Amino acid sequence: MRAITSKMAILSMLYSILHKSNRTYCWPTLATIQKNLLKHHSIDIRIRTISKHLQQLRFNGYIKSFRRYGRKIDGTYYNKPSNRQLTRKAFAELTKVGVKIARWLWDWALKGVLPFRSKSPIVDLPPQDPDSRTGSGPLKFPSMENAELAAHIL
Repeated sequence: MRAITSKMAILSMLYSILHKSNRTYCWPTLATIQKNLLKHHSIDIRIRTISKHLQQLRFNGYIKSFRRYGRKIDGTYYNKPSNRQLTRKAFAELTKVGVKIARWLWDWALKGVLPFRSKSPIVDLPPQDPDSRTGSGPLKFPSMENAELAAHIL
Protein backbone atom coordinates (compact mmCIF):
# COMPACT_ATOMS: atom_id res chain seq x y z
CA MET A 1 0.00 0.00 0.00
CA ARG A 2 2.94 2.33 0.67
CA ALA A 3 4.15 2.13 -2.98
CA ILE A 4 0.77 3.29 -4.31
CA THR A 5 0.76 6.22 -1.88
CA SER A 6 4.27 7.30 -2.83
CA LYS A 7 3.54 6.93 -6.56
CA MET A 8 0.48 9.14 -6.25
CA ALA A 9 2.52 11.60 -4.20
CA ILE A 10 5.12 11.72 -6.99
CA LEU A 11 2.35 12.32 -9.56
CA SER A 12 0.76 15.09 -7.51
CA MET A 13 4.18 16.67 -6.88
CA LEU A 14 4.95 16.65 -10.63
CA TYR A 15 1.53 18.21 -11.25
CA SER A 16 2.20 20.99 -8.74
CA ILE A 17 5.51 21.78 -10.47
CA LEU A 18 3.73 21.90 -13.85
CA HIS A 19 1.01 24.16 -12.49
CA LYS A 20 3.44 26.48 -10.73
CA SER A 21 5.78 26.85 -13.74
CA ASN A 22 2.91 27.26 -16.26
CA ARG A 23 4.46 24.62 -18.53
CA THR A 24 3.33 21.26 -19.84
CA TYR A 25 6.63 19.63 -18.84
CA CYS A 26 9.10 19.85 -15.96
CA TRP A 27 12.60 18.62 -15.22
CA PRO A 28 13.11 18.12 -11.47
CA THR A 29 16.09 16.11 -10.32
CA LEU A 30 15.59 12.99 -8.24
CA ALA A 31 17.01 14.81 -5.22
CA THR A 32 14.45 17.61 -5.68
CA ILE A 33 11.64 15.07 -5.90
CA GLN A 34 12.92 13.39 -2.72
CA LYS A 35 13.14 16.72 -0.88
CA ASN A 36 9.61 17.79 -1.94
CA LEU A 37 8.11 14.41 -1.02
CA LEU A 38 9.56 14.71 2.46
CA LYS A 39 8.55 18.37 2.84
CA HIS A 40 5.00 18.31 1.44
CA HIS A 41 3.86 14.68 1.82
CA SER A 42 6.00 13.49 4.77
CA ILE A 43 7.21 10.53 2.70
CA ASP A 44 10.86 9.63 3.26
CA ILE A 45 12.04 7.31 0.47
CA ARG A 46 15.40 6.79 -1.18
CA ILE A 47 16.37 8.10 -4.60
CA ARG A 48 16.55 4.57 -6.00
CA THR A 49 12.92 4.00 -4.99
CA ILE A 50 11.90 7.27 -6.65
CA SER A 51 13.68 6.16 -9.81
CA LYS A 52 11.84 2.82 -9.66
CA HIS A 53 8.47 4.58 -9.19
CA LEU A 54 9.16 6.91 -12.12
CA GLN A 55 10.05 3.89 -14.27
CA GLN A 56 6.79 2.15 -13.30
CA LEU A 57 4.76 5.32 -13.91
CA ARG A 58 6.39 5.63 -17.34
CA PHE A 59 5.74 1.94 -18.11
CA ASN A 60 2.06 2.22 -17.06
CA GLY A 61 1.55 5.30 -19.23
CA TYR A 62 1.15 7.94 -16.53
CA ILE A 63 4.17 10.03 -17.52
CA LYS A 64 6.34 10.57 -20.56
CA SER A 65 10.08 11.16 -20.21
CA PHE A 66 12.45 12.82 -22.61
CA ARG A 67 16.19 12.53 -22.03
CA ARG A 68 18.21 15.73 -21.90
CA TYR A 69 21.96 16.19 -22.06
CA GLY A 70 24.44 19.04 -22.14
CA ARG A 71 27.89 19.61 -23.57
CA LYS A 72 30.91 20.79 -21.61
CA ILE A 73 33.55 23.16 -22.97
CA ASP A 74 35.93 20.26 -23.63
CA GLY A 75 33.31 18.58 -25.85
CA THR A 76 32.17 15.81 -23.52
CA TYR A 77 28.47 15.23 -22.91
CA TYR A 78 26.78 15.02 -19.53
CA ASN A 79 23.27 14.04 -18.46
CA LYS A 80 20.71 16.59 -17.30
CA PRO A 81 17.43 15.81 -15.52
CA SER A 82 14.89 14.30 -17.91
CA ASN A 83 11.87 16.28 -19.06
CA ARG A 84 8.70 14.75 -17.67
CA GLN A 85 5.12 15.22 -18.87
CA LEU A 86 1.94 13.93 -17.31
CA THR A 87 -0.43 12.11 -19.66
CA ARG A 88 -4.23 12.07 -19.84
CA LYS A 89 -4.23 8.91 -17.79
CA ALA A 90 -2.29 10.66 -15.00
CA PHE A 91 -4.67 13.63 -14.96
CA ALA A 92 -7.65 11.26 -14.76
CA GLU A 93 -6.03 9.37 -11.88
CA LEU A 94 -5.24 12.60 -10.03
CA THR A 95 -8.86 13.77 -10.33
CA LYS A 96 -10.02 10.42 -8.88
CA VAL A 97 -7.81 11.02 -5.85
CA GLY A 98 -9.20 14.54 -5.42
CA VAL A 99 -6.55 16.81 -6.91
CA LYS A 100 -8.11 19.81 -8.64
CA ILE A 101 -6.57 20.15 -12.11
CA ALA A 102 -6.06 23.60 -13.62
CA ARG A 103 -8.27 24.28 -16.64
CA TRP A 104 -5.39 25.13 -18.99
CA LEU A 105 -3.61 21.83 -18.16
CA TRP A 106 -6.84 19.87 -18.58
CA ASP A 107 -7.45 21.49 -21.98
CA TRP A 108 -3.87 20.73 -23.01
CA ALA A 109 -4.13 17.06 -21.95
CA LEU A 110 -7.53 16.39 -23.55
CA LYS A 111 -7.78 18.81 -26.47
CA GLY A 112 -4.16 19.63 -27.27
CA VAL A 113 -4.60 23.35 -26.60
CA LEU A 114 -1.23 24.86 -25.67
CA PRO A 115 -1.25 27.18 -22.65
CA PHE A 116 -0.71 30.91 -23.09
CA ARG A 117 2.79 31.91 -22.06
CA SER A 118 3.35 35.56 -21.34
CA LYS A 119 6.47 37.08 -22.84
CA SER A 120 8.53 39.64 -21.01
CA PRO A 121 8.15 43.13 -22.47
CA ILE A 122 10.88 44.56 -24.69
CA VAL A 123 12.69 47.38 -22.92
CA ASP A 124 14.53 50.20 -24.71
CA LEU A 125 18.23 50.20 -23.94
CA PRO A 126 19.83 53.42 -22.70
CA PRO A 127 21.87 55.32 -25.32
CA GLN A 128 25.52 54.28 -25.46
CA ASP A 129 28.60 56.00 -26.82
CA PRO A 130 29.82 53.98 -29.85
CA ASP A 131 33.35 55.44 -29.60
CA SER A 132 34.06 54.00 -26.15
CA ARG A 133 34.53 50.37 -27.20
CA THR A 134 36.59 48.43 -24.69
CA GLY A 135 37.27 44.74 -24.31
CA SER A 136 35.65 44.60 -20.89
CA GLY A 137 32.37 46.05 -19.80
CA PRO A 138 28.91 45.99 -21.31
CA LEU A 139 28.24 45.13 -24.93
CA LYS A 140 28.24 48.21 -27.16
CA PHE A 141 25.80 48.35 -30.05
CA PRO A 142 26.69 50.01 -33.38
CA SER A 143 25.43 53.48 -34.11
CA MET A 144 22.10 54.05 -35.85
CA GLU A 145 23.79 55.07 -39.13
CA ASN A 146 25.45 51.66 -39.40
CA ALA A 147 22.16 49.93 -38.63
CA GLU A 148 20.39 51.87 -41.41
CA LEU A 149 23.23 51.05 -43.80
CA ALA A 150 22.99 47.35 -42.90
CA ALA A 151 19.22 47.46 -43.44
CA HIS A 152 19.70 48.86 -46.95
CA ILE A 153 22.25 46.16 -47.79
CA LEU A 154 19.91 43.38 -46.72
